Amino acid sequence: MQSYYWKNKVKGKKVLSILKQTIQILHNAQLLEGYEHFSTHYAQRNAGWLSYQLHKDRDFTVETAINALRYVRKVKSFYLQKTRLVGVFAEECVEAHEQIDRLIQAHLEDRYGIAEIKQ
Repeated sequence: MQSYYWKNKVKGKKVLSILKQTIQILHNAQLLEGYEHFSTHYAQRNAGWLSYQLHKDRDFTVETAINALRYVRKVKSFYLQKTRLVGVFAEECVEAHEQIDRLIQAHLEDRYGIAEIKQ
């Protein structure tokens, strides 16, 4: 089954790339510390990587999607451990990272046929 992104892309509808959707989710959850942070921590690239990708209207590559997915899972695990201490904020962080996890995993499966990424 294809994701929403690919079904609508095939039909010619303009939808946000997976990268832009990821940035939007992080921004809405107030977890986006800046483009440089996303580039160096999530994508594991140089500090200007995200700005350049957005400027050129590019999406994740296989490697950067896997890097982002692994970082999302690491952060999600951290917040899961802190849920009892921090409460609602940690739960919102976990929810945002779970949403990104599903989004990137579906992207990798639909676009590249990669079924599972191990931590």
